[in-house]
Amino acid sequence: MKEILNKQINLNRIEFFITYNCTSHCDHCSVYTRSKRTNCGPIELQIAENLIIEANDNYNINSVMTFGGEPLLYPELVYIIHKTARNCGIPVRQIITNGCWSNKEARIDEIISMISDSDVNNILVSIDCFHEKYLNYKIVKYTLEQLTKNTKANIKLHPVWLVNKDDNNLYNEKTKKILMEFDYLKIPVSEGNILFPAGRAIENLSEYLPKPSKSLTGTCKDQPYSDMPNNIESICIEPNGDIVACNRIGNIYENQLYKILKDYDYMKDPVLKGIVENGCEGIYSIARENQIELSSDGYYSICELCKDVSLKLNKKSV
Repeated sequence: MKEILNKQINLNRIEFFITYNCTSHCDHCSVYTRSKRTNCGPIELQIAENLIIEANDNYNINSVMTFGGEPLLYPELVYIIHKTARNCGIPVRQIITNGCWSNKEARIDEIISMISDSDVNNILVSIDCFHEKYLNYKIVKYTLEQLTKNTKANIKLHPVWLVNKDDNNLYNEKTKKILMEFDYLKIPVSEGNILFPAGRAIENLSEYLPKPSKSLTGTCKDQPYSDMPNNIESICIEPNGDIVACNRIGNIYENQLYKILKDYDYMKDPVLKGIVENGCEGIYSIARENQIELSSDGYYSICELCKDVSLKLNKKSV
């Protein structure tokens, strides 16, 4: 029986944001602008390895994922992460990739050998019109051919859809045609993702997004891939070592994971406390009480509202 470090954290998944850098510049990317603001390298190999072991010692970790940016720009780090997860008995070891890591077949083969040796068992490959615009899909096809031949991983093509999969817009139609080009590989297609209103998506594709709202409702659970602040099930490790559970809760270079998780308390953050107790209305109340000026256009998502109010509240307290 593992010790309960913190009743607000029921950790079962670790995500490694390997890098903001990418081999593509997709028009819908929520990360692209971050790569322009920072030149920090990826987390150190030993730190990543120790973090997985420490987390698994204290929680029943079921899943470890590496993504980016393009995670396989740093294949040695990805290899260490998934090899460590395998050695810890963590059952799901997942990579999300665009399938375009190098122009050289020898290097692609070398990276696939590392993926195979680390026993990665789940690979999602982003195939859609957004990636196709910037990547050499001859290379991507070669990569997928070699992945299917030389790994035992469950591989799926993982597109992004505008509005929803069945919406008849030009982007979706083009994505469907691109996916047909990969039919010969007999790789299944996942449900994919619905375009999330963030980053370059807002700049380039706003006509396909829901309009910003000045009266959002709901909680964190209404957002994709989000936990409630009082029941954290997943953490993400940023390239600079920040530990993120929706918001930053610590940095692995400054404290052990054990201490970061043990000391976490959403009640210390008035915005998180507000959304747990009253949903979006709790955030709006915090803004009114602290005379925080909200965006006159409204917000695309609960996450955007929460981050804006948190940032402005922190600036007021400095």
